[in-house]
Amino acid sequence: MKFLLDRNRTPARRLGNPVPRTAVQSMKSIHISLLGHLTLIGALLSAGLSHGRTGDRKLAMQHLAAIDAQYTDPGTPLEAAQRGMCRGFGQTEALKGTWVPHQDPSYRGLTIASKCPDFARDSDSDCNGDNIDPIYHPLAAQEYAQVFRPHACDLQPLDAGRFSQCLQGRRVIMIGDSTMRQMFQSLACILGDHIQSGFLTPWEDATSSHIHIPFDREYLIDKKPGHPVYKQYVGGFLLPNHTPVYLRSFGILNLTLWDDIMSEFMPLTSQDVIIAEFGAWYPSFDTATAIKSWTTFTTDMKQLFSERLRDLPATVLWRSYSPTHFGGELGSYKSTQEVFGLYIDPLTNLTTCQPASKGEYFFDTEIIQYLQDECGQACNHIHMLPIYHLSLLKHNSHHGSFGTGVERKKIDCRHFCNNVVDVWNLVLYHKLCLS
Repeated sequence: MKFLLDRNRTPARRLGNPVPRTAVQSMKSIHISLLGHLTLIGALLSAGLSHGRTGDRKLAMQHLAAIDAQYTDPGTPLEAAQRGMCRGFGQTEALKGTWVPHQDPSYRGLTIASKCPDFARDSDSDCNGDNIDPIYHPLAAQEYAQVFRPHACDLQPLDAGRFSQCLQGRRVIMIGDSTMRQMFQSLACILGDHIQSGFLTPWEDATSSHIHIPFDREYLIDKKPGHPVYKQYVGGFLLPNHTPVYLRSFGILNLTLWDDIMSEFMPLTSQDVIIAEFGAWYPSFDTATAIKSWTTFTTDMKQLFSERLRDLPATVLWRSYSPTHFGGELGSYKSTQEVFGLYIDPLTNLTTCQPASKGEYFFDTEIIQYLQDECGQACNHIHMLPIYHLSLLKHNSHHGSFGTGVERKKIDCRHFCNNVVDVWNLVLYHKLCLS
C-alpha cells in the first residue's frame, strides 16, 4: 500500500508552480472504463495489494475511481482575485478551462500570421484558407477567433524568441503518432522566423541523412508476420542557437523500433527533452487488423514506462491523449460503425464531428495512476503535458468539421486544426520555459 497510503512521500519534481486542483464533488456518477481499469486493478492486486484482504481491494478500486472522477470533473473557474499567471503546472496536473472569444475580432490563431517554413506549411490546409469550401468559412472564423482560458490561471502570450532561447542547450525529441507530427508542424510554424533549416518527409522516403536506423529491419506488431508497424514521418529542424528538434512518428509501440530510434540520441542527458505519446492506434473498439485494441494499451505503455522511460536521465513529457469526436459521451468509434463514420448536421446539412461529454479519458488516467501509485519517485522526471481537456471542448475544430473526407464518407474527427494544436505548444512553452 506504499503509494496509495503514504501522503508524506517526497513530491515529484515540478517543472513549474502547480495550479489549484478542483476537489472531487461526488462519487455517484463515476464512469469507470472496465476495459482499462480491470487491467489496472489486476496489476495492483498482483503487486501485493490484496493478500486476501477485501479492504485493500476495495481501496485500490476506490483510488482508481477517484482518479477518474477528478479527471472527468469539468472544474470551476476561480475568481479573478484568486487567479495568477500559469507557471508550468504539476506532474499530473490537469488543465481545465473554456474557450472564449479573443479580444481582437480579427485574431486567427498563433500560426496564421507566422512564417511557416515550407516543410510545415500545409499543416492547416484542411481547415483554413482556400482549400475549404466557402460554406465552412463562417465556422472557421468562429473557431479560429477563440482562445483557451484555464479555470485556475491565465496563459501568457507565446514569445517565439523567448521560446527559442529557453530551448538553448537542449535537444527536443518528439515521438508518437500522426497527432505528434501535427504538433511538430505547429511548433515549426510558431518558431518559423527562428528556424535555420528543417525537413519533414514520409518515413519510406527518408535516407541516412535524415535518420540513422537499420533501414532493412522489419518492425512487427506483436511479432506477427505480415503486420508491420506503420512508420509515418521523420522530421527535424535546427534553431540558430544550434538547438535541434526531432520528430519520429509511428502509430503503435514497438520497443525494438523505440530502441533503434533512441540509439541515435545516446547518450541522453538531463538537458534533453523527450515528448512522447501513443493512443490513436489503440481504439476502444477493434476496427481493423492493422491497429491494436485498447486492452493492449495498458500493457504496452506499462512496458514502455517501466522498462524505458523511468530510467532515462532526460526530462520526459508525456503528452496527454488527443480526444476524438465521432459520437457518444466518449467520442470514440462505435462497434457497429465504420471508422471515421460520416455525420451530417440536420440543420446545416454540413459534415460535423460530435461533442463528447467525457471523451476517452482513461488513456490519461492509466498513465496518471502509474506515475502516482506504481512508479513513485523513480518517475519524478516524467510529467504529463496536459492538452486533453482543452481539446475535448473543440469538436468543431477537427479536419472533418470542415468537410475533409466527405467524398469517402469517412470524415476525420481525430486530427485537430492548428487553432487547437497551437495551444498544445503554448502549454509546452509554459511547461518548459515559464517554470
